Amino acid sequence: MRGSLRCHAQENNSRTGGLMRRTWLFFRRSPLVAVLTAGIAFTLAVLGQALVGQLGQNVADKATTQTTWLTMVLIFILIVAIAILASLRGSVEELTRRAGLSIQYYPLDPGQHSPERDEKARALYAAARLVIESAHEDGDSRIYAVNSFVEVGIQPGDAHVKDHSLRYLESLNRKLGKVTYHRIVQLSHIDMDRLERHPDESIAELVAENYLAHYREIVKAGQQGKEAVLEAVLGKYPTCFVLVQNAADGKYGGRLIWQMHQHVDGKARDDIVELTGIYIINDPDGIFIGTFVRWFSDLRAAQRPRRHLTLANLNGTAPMETTATAPVSPRPRRPWWNLRQSQR
Repeated sequence: MRGSLRCHAQENNSRTGGLMRRTWLFFRRSPLVAVLTAGIAFTLAVLGQALVGQLGQNVADKATTQTTWLTMVLIFILIVAIAILASLRGSVEELTRRAGLSIQYYPLDPGQHSPERDEKARALYAAARLVIESAHEDGDSRIYAVNSFVEVGIQPGDAHVKDHSLRYLESLNRKLGKVTYHRIVQLSHIDMDRLERHPDESIAELVAENYLAHYREIVKAGQQGKEAVLEAVLGKYPTCFVLVQNAADGKYGGRLIWQMHQHVDGKARDDIVELTGIYIINDPDGIFIGTFVRWFSDLRAAQRPRRHLTLANLNGTAPMETTATAPVSPRPRRPWWNLRQSQR
């Protein structure tokens, strides 16, 4: 449940050069389209050259009947090639329209602090910030985020990684009140039971320190009447993501930050994980992101156990319960004056 990244950016051309150098542009760079286009162009050029040469030879040498038939065959092949090219035009246009779909992975190898880890963290959080900044502040944009697991915080010596993470979270804070922001925190049955029994109990120990501050900002924004919601929901999907959608993206298009984790051994809880990287996905046509939209809608469905989190839930720490049973409270001691009366 510790902070998870969420977002994706529509970078302008000056920014995409560095951050998206490993981006895979589907369709636009499809090998099949490139081979078909080059093959047809080459065939037309060869046939055209052969046809012109043959016609010239026929005129000069008063070609025989056999040569005339060869010329007609070449003309027929040329017509067929043009027909094939025309039939492919619609498909090529459709592929070009979908060329905006892009996926890029930013790794952050777990482990101790190192200059290489600092550089990977810088690239990762910078890409995530661009996704958040792509949300238009026009009143029609939205940011949907989902957390799960209990995520390990910053590694020892990771001061630079923490700084990059805080800059990312600050970009989210700046969007509060300017876009619709809804974050869902998935909890286990045990943790949800704790909140049901003790609505003001803290779950701060389940959240990374830097994300705690951001969660509090979400709650404060909601208390001020802004479109900002932070709620705990009984967990269903073991994943973390942030989805950014503008009005032009429709229902299923947008940009996505999809966080990758690995489980951590030797911890008190089995659901403790650490960050290993993020996928940044740009999907204007909703080819890929539609699944994440449906997951989010499913989690916030009314039938799932849920609770809006308050500042009390995000302050301090609380001892962990290892079972779902209610703790037995000690028997209250009788006042000394009642004890004396019973002894009379």
